Amino acid sequence: RSTSRLRNASRTPTRLSRSDGWPSTAGAGRLRAARTGGSARAASATNAPRQPSPAAPGPATTTGPPPEPTETRSVQRATFRPGQRLLEVGCGTGDEAIALAVLGCDVVGMDPSSEMIRIARAKAAAAPLRGTVRFVAGYARDLDTALGDEDDASFDGGYSSFALSYEKGLDGVRDGLSRLLRPGGVFLASAMNRLSGAEWVLSLASIHPSLSGRRLEASTPHKVGSVRTNVYCRTASELARGFAPGFQAINLRGLPVVLPPPYANRPLLRWPTLITARGRLAAHVGGWPILRYLGDHNVGWLRRSGGPPR
Repeated sequence: RSTSRLRNASRTPTRLSRSDGWPSTAGAGRLRAARTGGSARAASATNAPRQPSPAAPGPATTTGPPPEPTETRSVQRATFRPGQRLLEVGCGTGDEAIALAVLGCDVVGMDPSSEMIRIARAKAAAAPLRGTVRFVAGYARDLDTALGDEDDASFDGGYSSFALSYEKGLDGVRDGLSRLLRPGGVFLASAMNRLSGAEWVLSLASIHPSLSGRRLEASTPHKVGSVRTNVYCRTASELARGFAPGFQAINLRGLPVVLPPPYANRPLLRWPTLITARGRLAAHVGGWPILRYLGDHNVGWLRRSGGPPR
């Protein structure tokens, strides 16, 4: 039956049916499901937290779980268009960069881990890309140096999912992006929030009050696998100020809001319908007044100063 599903899915062409220019992925989704036999375990492995490599000394910029991949990618697809040239800061093993390249973007991904870059290149070689993707080794704070071969204003936009939370300061990132992004281009920044309403409620309900205040410290110890590092949480306002004056915050919202953060909702994986409902709810209330500042992560749309919107 799995072979039959694969044969039938492969006959379904991908259609340019969306009004925003993104190709329909209905056929691709069935093809992936046929290849994995609909295995939830395979999906879980694909979305596993990124593991830092010993080959990257110093504080990593890509370890730790970003918001739910479906939520993050939905925001990216709503922000960028096929044909744009994009920069990803902290690409890890390349999942998000490759997903956008499959949909027609030209993406350059950067990460400090040489092992992650190797894995990302192998994934890209096997992906049905409509655009292009290139991976470069380097730290977020050394963005300008790592991409010194790129011309000024050579990117239409860019994004970072969680990686900025490993940077103590954002000056190096801001300065590098100021050179590389075209005026009017949007940088989509997702970073760990200092004020997580759901975590406060969860910590008090579980009688772990110390958990509720950990993000208020200058840095928060963080462990992924056997690797220990620090996370630097920022409020939405702090995130916006970190990119000023070269960038203007045109929108800020929480992701997710009201619901438990990703590390606390693993039991939901048993109910895919509930996960879908959760994503719709988060998308609906994430921009509400007050709630928009209390998400597990902040998502900021930061427009490069000096030009019209792109």
